[in-house]
Amino acid sequence: MKYCSCNCPDFIVTKKLFLIDSIFIIITSHNDRVFIDNKAARKMLLNYVKGNLVDFDAMMSFLVKHQPSLLPLMEYFRQIGSTDKCPDEYSKLVKLLASPSPVCGTFHYTFIDLLKKYWNKKT
Repeated sequence: MKYCSCNCPDFIVTKKLFLIDSIFIIITSHNDRVFIDNKAARKMLLNYVKGNLVDFDAMMSFLVKHQPSLLPLMEYFRQIGSTDKCPDEYSKLVKLLASPSPVCGTFHYTFIDLLKKYWNKKT
């Protein structure tokens, strides 16, 4: 086993890349595979789903740093007055996104491709 010495794209340079039997293997950390890379932020979001969140603004501060793509959804929840508990119709999705399990285990790449095709037809 040896480290790659090729000109890898920037996103691979920060990862461990090994060459084993002419196959490149990328070794990533847990934080690279989960949607929210911070345990405290995930816990706050899970508490929000359960209705046990103490401070919505504190959760928003964590999300600004650890998963800003959730901010528009959270701002929508604030607008509809849902700062103490996640709306029921969104709770399963938010719980999945706050999971410490890798995102790839939840959303298979073929499912994401189907979503993209569906979305492109609608726009």
